[in-house]
Amino acid sequence: MWDTQFGDKFEAVIRDLYDSYMRLSKEWIESNDLKINLKKTTLLDYSNGPDCYKDIKKYLSFLNEKTLDLYIEGHYVFEFKTRVKNINAVEQKIDGYKNREDTSNGRVSVIKCLNDLFGMRIVWKQISLEHKDVDNFMKERLSDIQYKCINSSKNGYKATHIYFRYNDPVYKNKVYPWELQLWNPEDADNNKKSHAKYKQGYTKWEKEVKEAD
Repeated sequence: MWDTQFGDKFEAVIRDLYDSYMRLSKEWIESNDLKINLKKTTLLDYSNGPDCYKDIKKYLSFLNEKTLDLYIEGHYVFEFKTRVKNINAVEQKIDGYKNREDTSNGRVSVIKCLNDLFGMRIVWKQISLEHKDVDNFMKERLSDIQYKCINSSKNGYKATHIYFRYNDPVYKNKVYPWELQLWNPEDADNNKKSHAKYKQGYTKWEKEVKEAD
């Protein structure tokens, strides 16, 4: 595990990011008229309904405008990056879920699938953390925020993912989650290769869609 000083810094980072998520989510709720229930809406509804498609495009535009200056202290102990998913990548992800038997060919809630429209990544520079360490720390020190902590390691990719959720009881299912990836330094190269492989698949999918059109 980590020492007390590092634990305090890690808690501060998570709280800073969660505060940004809550602040912008509140702004999104106040500015968005549709307020779709993302838990009850499935990917099939989302891809077939014009309002759903309009909602996702509007949210991506909102993220591109509002997250440009997102910054947290502590770059001397980690590398921090952010990205907003583009609409074509969203469409590819939806298509992928619609062809998976484990999601009943797309009959899965939007909030479960589109949980990474805004993604953040921390790559530690001075420490390596096991998933169980992060999970236990979150439970002990950050139980007052709404999140899910997932071991997302598979097929050579090694990371812990934390998903922030809006904590308002009325609107909690009407705001998209944010994803925070935590990488250890020794896993960074392989993880980047894994992402590059995914992007190759996305490029192939985009080409096939264009050719079909």
